[in-house]
Amino acid sequence: MTIWIVTTGNSDVILKNDKSWGSLYDEIRYDLECTEFASPLPLDPKDKSAGYTIPARVLGLVYEKQPDYYKSDLNFPLLDTYYQYFEDNNIKPERIIILLTDQTKIFKQDQIIYEKCPYWQDTCTLKPLLEWYLKDKFKSQP
Repeated sequence: MTIWIVTTGNSDVILKNDKSWGSLYDEIRYDLECTEFASPLPLDPKDKSAGYTIPARVLGLVYEKQPDYYKSDLNFPLLDTYYQYFEDNNIKPERIIILLTDQTKIFKQDQIIYEKCPYWQDTCTLKPLLEWYLKDKFKSQP
């Protein structure tokens, strides 16, 4: 039995571009505890095609109800690499386990107002995006 255990981090889902970000973010911004640090940051300021990073918690909340934008806006660099390895080596995982983080009960309100608080790096809100990605990639497999 082949089991793939996926650990997730803040850079496992990135924006390909920032074209849709503003309008999609505006739809949920007032639901967030803090709205001051959700601007897309270029991974490489000299090369916009490298993509943009956003705190994982915010990215997941913005895109969780936007399935039409998943393919056009999001990139899964590490997962794409592993998927290609599986394809190249004819490996078909029978089970995929995704490990997500949620530190909601650890940090207090006065801590999460800071951009560097690990709370914003939590990956729990990426679950719908990761499920979509994996279902899309492995749809042809039984």
